[in-house]
Amino acid sequence: MEVKLIKGAVDHSVYNQFNLYKGCDLFNHFCLGVNIEDFLATVNILWPDMIQVGEYVFLADLFEERGEEAIKAVRKLEEQFQGNKIEVVQWVNSWSVYDYFWDVNDGEYINRDSVLYDDEHMINNFCKVIKYFWEKRAKELFPDEKIVVEWGDEIMGELGLTLVMYQKRE
Repeated sequence: MEVKLIKGAVDHSVYNQFNLYKGCDLFNHFCLGVNIEDFLATVNILWPDMIQVGEYVFLADLFEERGEEAIKAVRKLEEQFQGNKIEVVQWVNSWSVYDYFWDVNDGEYINRDSVLYDDEHMINNFCKVIKYFWEKRAKELFPDEKIVVEWGDEIMGELGLTLVMYQKRE
C-alpha cells in the first residue's frame, strides 16, 4: 500500500511566518480566525464571476459594463489599443496586489500584513493561489481558450506587483 501526499495550492510553511497564530496549522488558523463574510469575499476573489464580450474574457469585477454598454466599452478599448486584443484584455484584467492593502473607506493603505507584504515567499504564495484558481475557473468556463494568468511589476500601468489574466493569441 502506498501513501502519497498531494499538495494543495498553499505552501504550508507560510504558517510559520504569520504574525498571529490561531490554532496549530493553516486549517485550524482558518477555522478559528475567519468569519463567514471574509470567507465568502475570499471565495469571490478566488472563483470570480467572468464575462465574455464577443471573443474577450474579462473578470466581471474589473469590467462592470453589461449588455450594449459592454460592447461599446470593448469597441472603445479596441480603438485605444489599436486592435491589440491581448492588451485590451490585459488592461481590464490587471489587478494591483496593492489593492489588497488599500482601505477604500479611509482612502489610505492599511497596515494589515504590512510585514508579510515585504516577504517575497508570502507574496509569491498569495499570487500563486490566485493564479491557480483564476486559471481553473477560466478553463472550466472557456475550455477552448488559452487563458494565461501571471504576475509581475506594474503590468499595464498598475501600481507595483500586479496579477493579470488574458487570452493568449496565436
